[in-house]
Amino acid sequence: MLRQLNGIVAGNAIMGWKRFAIYNALGALLWVGAWSSGVYCFGDQIKVWLLRFHTTAIWLAGALVLFLLAAVAYWIISKRCHD
Repeated sequence: MLRQLNGIVAGNAIMGWKRFAIYNALGALLWVGAWSSGVYCFGDQIKVWLLRFHTTAIWLAGALVLFLLAAVAYWIISKRCHD
């Protein structure tokens, strides 16, 4: 997100285009290097984390559905009792 704002900030700071191009290229190299290194070093762990997240998400979705069903049932029952 912040990487997208660098042109606006450079323009407001009246930075010359040559200086901006150098800093933008350096920032791009660091950004790509960080993401590539992270995936390369932690690739196997990321797979495990994603699998755990997927399993947890299924359980959380099931719990949410049960909660919503219970809330709707409570609302329907309380509506009938008050009528």
